[in-house]
Amino acid sequence: MHSQKQKRLFFYSSRQKLSLTLLREIAKTSIGVAFKETETIIFQLVNELRIIKQKDDELNSLLEPLIDETYPNLITIPGIGYRLAGLLIGEIGDISQFPTPDKLIKFAGLDVRIYQSGTVEKRGGVRKRGSPLLRYALFQAAEKSRIHSTELAEYYSKKKNEGKHAICALTHTARKILRIVWALLKTGQNYTSNISD
Repeated sequence: MHSQKQKRLFFYSSRQKLSLTLLREIAKTSIGVAFKETETIIFQLVNELRIIKQKDDELNSLLEPLIDETYPNLITIPGIGYRLAGLLIGEIGDISQFPTPDKLIKFAGLDVRIYQSGTVEKRGGVRKRGSPLLRYALFQAAEKSRIHSTELAEYYSKKKNEGKHAICALTHTARKILRIVWALLKTGQNYTSNISD
């Protein structure tokens, strides 16, 4: 199982010094597994990852010109790249079917449940009845926008300071991003910090 060089590595005497080049050479050809089956599986997985990366690059090369041609203004929103823009456009479809941002929020499933009984009205969690892919894209955009946009990071912090849980604050940020997306798709203009609610 072990090559001659590996045997020399394991069975050297205490007086012999192991050369650094020999160690490097062994490390290049070995993955540290004694079983041939495991080694084969690891090599197969590495090859599959390379193929996935290649396909991923091909899809990106097709997606970028398409977004640049149709809705380049979505890329101006901090935290939204070509992938998220493509996912948003694919899930929203024709923006004219949503006359208000609230209709789009309901479509995404980010509207709040309301429980009513007589004169009592309580607000619950998010309905989650809409598109799960759209919600996923919006939560990803909300996470990234906290890093890339001071306005949206401040909005998230404001919601957290109001005593809201992190997920709740992130949901509010996702809702705000969806309102911005609606405004940009309706008007065709680029994102500026004064485009909000």
